[in-house]
Amino acid sequence: MSMKNLTLYATLSLVLGIVSSRYNLIKIEVIFSILPLISVIVYCLIKNKKYLMYAALIGSFFILGVVSTNYFSVDKLLGTYGDDVEYKGIVTRIHMPKEGSDYDSFSADCTINKGRRDIDVSVLMYIIKGSDIKPGMEIVGSGEILEPSKAGNFLEFDYKNYLTNRGVNGTLISNDYVVDDDIGFTYRLKNGFRGYIIKTIDNHLEEPEGGLLKGILLGDTDFIDEELLKNIRGLGAAHVLAVSGLHIGIIIASIGFLLSLLRMYRRHALVISLCTGWIYAFFIGFPLSVLRALIMMTFIILGFLLHRKYDMMNSIMNAICLMLIIRPLWLFDTGFQMSFAAVVGICLFNRTVKFYEMSKTLKYLLFIVFVQIFVFPVSLYYFNHISILGIVANLLIVPVVSATLFLIVVVLPLNLVSGFASTALFFIIGAALKAVVFTAEMLMKLRYAVLNFRSPGLDEIIIYYLLVICILYFLSYPEERYRFKFLYSTAVLMMIIYVSVFLVVPEMGNNNLRVSIINVGQGSASLLQYGKKCFMVDAGGTVMGDYETADRTLPDYLVKRGVRVLDTIFVTHYHADHYSGIDKIDESIKIKSIISGHRDEYILSEFNNKIDFLEINKGDRINIDKDFTIDVIWPPDDFESDNENNNSLVLFVDYKGTTILFTGDIEKEVEDEISNSLNKIDILIVPHHGSGTSSSENFLLKTMPDYGIMSYGENSYGIPAKGVIERYDDIHTKLYETYIDGEVVIDVDNKGGYSIKCLNESVESGVVSSLTASFLLVATAYLIWKRRIEKGESL
Repeated sequence: MSMKNLTLYATLSLVLGIVSSRYNLIKIEVIFSILPLISVIVYCLIKNKKYLMYAALIGSFFILGVVSTNYFSVDKLLGTYGDDVEYKGIVTRIHMPKEGSDYDSFSADCTINKGRRDIDVSVLMYIIKGSDIKPGMEIVGSGEILEPSKAGNFLEFDYKNYLTNRGVNGTLISNDYVVDDDIGFTYRLKNGFRGYIIKTIDNHLEEPEGGLLKGILLGDTDFIDEELLKNIRGLGAAHVLAVSGLHIGIIIASIGFLLSLLRMYRRHALVISLCTGWIYAFFIGFPLSVLRALIMMTFIILGFLLHRKYDMMNSIMNAICLMLIIRPLWLFDTGFQMSFAAVVGICLFNRTVKFYEMSKTLKYLLFIVFVQIFVFPVSLYYFNHISILGIVANLLIVPVVSATLFLIVVVLPLNLVSGFASTALFFIIGAALKAVVFTAEMLMKLRYAVLNFRSPGLDEIIIYYLLVICILYFLSYPEERYRFKFLYSTAVLMMIIYVSVFLVVPEMGNNNLRVSIINVGQGSASLLQYGKKCFMVDAGGTVMGDYETADRTLPDYLVKRGVRVLDTIFVTHYHADHYSGIDKIDESIKIKSIISGHRDEYILSEFNNKIDFLEINKGDRINIDKDFTIDVIWPPDDFESDNENNNSLVLFVDYKGTTILFTGDIEKEVEDEISNSLNKIDILIVPHHGSGTSSSENFLLKTMPDYGIMSYGENSYGIPAKGVIERYDDIHTKLYETYIDGEVVIDVDNKGGYSIKCLNESVESGVVSSLTASFLLVATAYLIWKRRIEKGESL
């Protein structure tokens, strides 16, 4: 086994160990699901004992992945959330204050004292705005520990995991603190470097060009104008804003070029350039993309110095392996994934184009295309949009930013000795950045510049990459179309069958009903998807002053599921926690109509007047098709109560015999009115979030639901009421609670059978199925490769 293959297998084993630990996959049922694969591996090892040592080494990387992930995943602050604590720490980084915020924020490494226990953690700290705090200062005080928000719905951004992946354990709000102005030597150097760059740019450039350049050089997008940041990200050129491998490569190459002009020996110039790159990365805090680029460049330069043959893919594996050993949770960081997706694209680009003669212009165009192809599925999974003009934007913006970086390498040291020369160069830099700002603004104004799409599944992403790699392989080795025809045809056939059976066919014949009870905090919002039809029952959430959970949650939630048009939103009644997200939804998704049981002209005037409004009442029926109906149980025609809760629309959903009752916020009085018209139901959306005013004994005995779903969040209303929980327990109804279980999804198949899953118990099963698919596909690819290398004969 070659060292290159050993590095590949060790890295894959490490990744598998990290994933297994993160998603708690080391269980008996999971082991049984991959038992055939394990058996094949054991059999091969028995037959080829010379590989036992390699297997032991690879297995140790798997164990390392499991153990290190367990260590870094420990919630050190568990049991302290919401508590007041004393702390002592060092400020490590200052964050730019957000507009309208009353707090300054910064990162700090702290020792927190909780009772008799000292806990060493890294926290994101908030203090009242106006403090003059710098990195390196010691801060001592007391404050409240807060738990970062977790994802409440499938596919939702998980802020707590995001911070954990980056080594931050939690957040701390402090109003009582003392700062020591004495700063250590290391932080004085960092502050001086950062301060010099900010001051120099501020003296020569205006906004937004100055903020853009500071953001690019310091890796901090807080400097960049929000509208400009939105435009560049929307165009798929966000990589120019981060200190990425591209930036580091340009900076190191620029330094090397300048040193070569001084006729410095090439080996010395390479070492000095590389060391400068590491020093620069140290000053800006080692962003992930920079660390990746520097590790790879270190291997490349060491190989050159030691006269070793360079292999880019091997350098990629080494970089991944080293970074994940340092911090395994980086594997789940979006920047980490996109950075390596891009660099793999570059690697395969280099391997493919060497077989073809082409102009430099065409080669540069293909370079951009390759990077976009490999970043595409990761970007789509997290951000859900495709930039139609992404390639054009990159063709226009990347060369300008690259040239600007070369000039800034010259101008920053030049500014120390010649103000006139640096001013002249900054004039050129400013003009170039104005062109970037103008280009981004103009392209984003074009219609359909950005299109929204749903998040692809992990199995779809795996299929995508395997197909791309197969295509590139045949482009690189066209003669292989005729060799090993049987094996390659089999592999392609397997992928076609997989795509057809698991992806295409289910969509073509999709007449299943999916009902999602969305976690929107203290409020209510549900999505019904049936074929190409989409409905919502309520679209609200927690309302706290100007902060509305629905505004933040619902538009992204719908986009990630590929919802572009809502046929209707049923508004059960006019309390903000049931309708507050409609305006935000309307900004990105077409709403055909709003349906309710009565009109409230004041509230309706807040909505887009192009949306149709319909009123339905008791006895009305909506026929979606012959198997899917929605009956209106309440309110009667012309009914209006002073208690808005009792005006709630009650909907009886029936799909192939599976029944779901949506009840809004009805209270006991209405429950008594409608009980006689109801029989046993399968699933009840619990009235009034589980309040003691509802879920009366008579109502529950009449409906006898098998499952009840409570939609609520953190509140001071005593919801859910203890007595309500007990009444459901008495009739053996299984309860799901969005506050505890997260989003709850009901899938009803075309035979009337149904299943229920919730966020906090379903993550593992999805990962297991994706890993199983990955194993099968990778195993197939490996067998094909092995046959090609070892047999070298036509089949």
